[in-house]
Amino acid sequence: PYWTTDFDDVDDVVIRYCQVDVRFANSSTHNDREIQAFNTDGFDLAGSNIHIHDVNIWNDDDCIAVKDLTSSRNRAVCSENWLVERVNASGFGLTIGSISATVN
Repeated sequence: PYWTTDFDDVDDVVIRYCQVDVRFANSSTHNDREIQAFNTDGFDLAGSNIHIHDVNIWNDDDCIAVKDLTSSRNRAVCSENWLVERVNASGFGLTIGSISATVN
């Protein structure tokens, strides 16, 4: 398994009314078998002016990860100006800075 989405250097993005479900089996709990779905981040983004709302995420890693930008930086200067609301998350939740800064 790997990240469900990976957006880098974005600006003015809205993610809404989505469902990410990466359960290994049709389980209602996280258990030893479900950990096989590890590293299945829901939404990984780097950029500015991001609005995520009304989403359901079931995974065994970061539900939403705020990341740093790659060296390209064509649209955004840094990850900033985010609004995350009405998220039903069953995973590790919101992670800010889970990946170290890019070295130029």
